[in-house]
Amino acid sequence: MKKAVILFNLGGPDKLESVEPFLFNLFNDPAIISIPLIFRYPLAKIISKRRAPVAKKIYKEIGGSSPILKLTMDQSIELEKSLNSMQNKIDYKTFIAMRCWHPRAEQTDTEVITVMLTDFLKSENLINCIHKTLEKLEGSFALGVIFKDFNNVVVGARRAGLRLDASMRRFLSACGVQPD
Repeated sequence: MKKAVILFNLGGPDKLESVEPFLFNLFNDPAIISIPLIFRYPLAKIISKRRAPVAKKIYKEIGGSSPILKLTMDQSIELEKSLNSMQNKIDYKTFIAMRCWHPRAEQTDTEVITVMLTDFLKSENLINCIHKTLEKLEGSFALGVIFKDFNNVVVGARRAGLRLDASMRRFLSACGVQPD
């Protein structure tokens, strides 16, 4: 059995040129400033423009970027090693998602779906497995990504030589994807 572990973090700019766009993403986030988008967007532009010069100086002092991605990647590697060293017949794969910078949660969702559903493409219990996954994700941002990128998963699986069994074909049809 495979299990995905996603490490979430706020993120940070990966270079000095990314400081202002990162700040914009941060202040345009409704979880940070909870006002209607029509007001939040211009406010985020103003704040990020004004804060960027000071923030760039700070990031320059610590090497020109935020250390958060490297630290989270190091954590991810060690966590995956630790989890997979347990003798429990579960294959763990860790992923990283940053809320305001790269890798964005949407990118991570696509990667998780591609990696984790590849085995499901061969599973006789495919529909049951995916149904349980979707129940857990109901109402989350990941649900829309699953259906949006499902066709990419299928194409990737075909390229990898995986067959589409009858249950997979039924599931894809129900999702609005036309299997070959």
